[in-house]
Amino acid sequence: MKPAAPGLACLLWLCAAPAVAAGAVLQLGDAIPGHPGLTYYDLAKRLVTDLGPPRKEAELVVAEGQKVIPFTHIEGKDRTGAPPQDISLNFSDVDAMNLPGDESRLLFLVDLGPEEEAVGHAELLGLFSLVPALKLLDVVEVGSAESTGFAQKSKPPMLAKRTPLLLIDSEHDNADESTTSTEMIFIRDNRFQFIGSFTTFDEKQCAYRRMETPSYGILPGGGPFPAIRVAVEERVTPTGEQGCGSGQASPKARVSTYAATYRWDARARRYASQSTEMKRLEEDNGRYP
Repeated sequence: MKPAAPGLACLLWLCAAPAVAAGAVLQLGDAIPGHPGLTYYDLAKRLVTDLGPPRKEAELVVAEGQKVIPFTHIEGKDRTGAPPQDISLNFSDVDAMNLPGDESRLLFLVDLGPEEEAVGHAELLGLFSLVPALKLLDVVEVGSAESTGFAQKSKPPMLAKRTPLLLIDSEHDNADESTTSTEMIFIRDNRFQFIGSFTTFDEKQCAYRRMETPSYGILPGGGPFPAIRVAVEERVTPTGEQGCGSGQASPKARVSTYAATYRWDARARRYASQSTEMKRLEEDNGRYP
């Protein structure tokens, strides 16, 4: 496509900057679409303040550092981990998501590496303002396992104008089993605010398959923010395989649903749920089959 004339290009940038494509693999040194002169390295350097200049290593762009800005976990200080002493970032360690309806702000997810004395990785989520100048508005730690990412980058549920329901999945795989912890977050007054979390468990055994799939609904109502309904469908399917061993029972086919509603508490100024369904899901997963 031919480049637009300078005046027209500026007008197009102000009206609709290109979005970060869902599923796109970012390079640390890539330019941020619609913001000439800014790269994802510039964002990473606001989080790892002594991050060295990006350098090419084989087919990767790599940058290294040690000094990380102060942060706490979105679920509380007792969940906050310690990043590794030596941090080495490459393209697989970063991801980004445009804030729907506001191309001047960007969500930036960066994996600093394995936490000290822990199984999970130190994963930071930053909220950046890109105009008129780059500014870090807020940063929190998210996730609790080795692999963390945006669960729904494309068309996330919206709680209000320019206020998406942010879903962060942290996944741990172990042979034929996988556990996914999902954190529900939203942005209020340019700060991340925790809504709630739950864990799903999938497994593929010789005798059966079990899949747990979450879904989300936004319920209209009064107040500044709508209610959020979360439902997890558990589907158990026998495989019909024979000779799976005496230790592996073959359960009956079934479909179960666990659901909870989170409502805005005006007095506490946060989301809360009186449901115990997500707790029951966790307990049932621990007892399965």
